[in-house]
Amino acid sequence: MRRGTILPVRRRRDGPDTAIAIVNLVLLLILFFLVSGGLWNRDAPTGLRLAETRAFDPARLPRPLLELTPDGRLALDGQAVTLAGLPEALAGASRVHLLIDRSAPARQLLHLLGSAGFDGREVVLVTVRAGGGGAGR
Repeated sequence: MRRGTILPVRRRRDGPDTAIAIVNLVLLLILFFLVSGGLWNRDAPTGLRLAETRAFDPARLPRPLLELTPDGRLALDGQAVTLAGLPEALAGASRVHLLIDRSAPARQLLHLLGSAGFDGREVVLVTVRAGGGGAGR
C-alpha cells in the first residue's frame, strides 16, 4: 500500500529573499527625507511678503476696532475694556477688527479669540509693527 501526502511537496526557492532588501531601501528613504528635511533653512525667504504700512491714522480704521496692546491691555474704539466686559461692549457687532502687534505671541491671540466675546462674530486681523511711523506703529 502506498502512502501519499495530501499537501504538495514544497519546493525550495532558488533565488535570494528580496523582502529584506525592500525593507532596507524603505528605511534608507525615510532616513534620507528626515535628514534632508532637517537641513532645510527655515529662515530662508519664501517669497511671501506681508503688507506693511509705515504711517497710518488709527482713527481712519473701521469700527469697532479692538486693540490688543503688547502688554495685554484691551481698548475698544479707544476706550479701555476688560476681557469680562468684552461681550457686552461688542453687543450688536457682527464684525470686529482686531489691531494687534505682528510680533505678539500666538497664545495671546488665541486666548483672546477663545473668550466669549467673539462667538458668531467675524474677526478681521489688522497687524502692526512696533517702531513704525505715524502713531508709533
